[in-house]
Amino acid sequence: MIDVFITFIESIVIGYGAFGVFFAALIEQIIAPIPSPLIPIMAGFFLLPAHGLFWNVLWQNMFIIALPTSLGITLGSLIFYLLTYWGGKPIIEKSKKWIGLRWEDLEKIKQKLNHSQSDEFIFFILFLLPIVPTIAIAVFCGIVRYPVLKYILIAMSGTFVRATIMGLIGWQAGELYYVNVERISAIENYLLIGFGLLILIGIGFLFYKNKKKHV
Repeated sequence: MIDVFITFIESIVIGYGAFGVFFAALIEQIIAPIPSPLIPIMAGFFLLPAHGLFWNVLWQNMFIIALPTSLGITLGSLIFYLLTYWGGKPIIEKSKKWIGLRWEDLEKIKQKLNHSQSDEFIFFILFLLPIVPTIAIAVFCGIVRYPVLKYILIAMSGTFVRATIMGLIGWQAGELYYVNVERISAIENYLLIGFGLLILIGIGFLFYKNKKKHV
């Protein structure tokens, strides 16, 4: 099935250039089960000139690949951020009697995040790493109600740098990526499951801590 999506994304990128890159990145975030680095690498392979000065290629890469990719990823992940931002509190409030976790506990986490400059750096690095699923970061930030403007700026900057690097990789060695694309996709899926488990473990820890306070 992944081959079908790759062919579809490839046709969009080749046919519509920068707009196609943006649209493909948006689709990848919302519905498509394809590795996130695929789009900028594919775009670098097809859209950047095979022969040219590095600085000229870098300039083109930033505007026709990195910028639309970061916009697409940020807007796509923002959907999951907003869903958990607005939907997280009602779920927690309705189930607090059974899970022992109050919304106030998550508010405390939010306050700690807001007052630590290192948090911005950590989230930036997570968005920068090509193997870290951005949906997992979006869900976590939404649950703890991380400030939306900070989220957008960090997501944009982190994915911009990531896409710039991936675009250059595609320019130089895009064909090598296609050979291992299914393997990389499987790794991303495992990481997404792992991040989901970490979020559940974190909620479980808060539940245990909250229970202990009331004993």
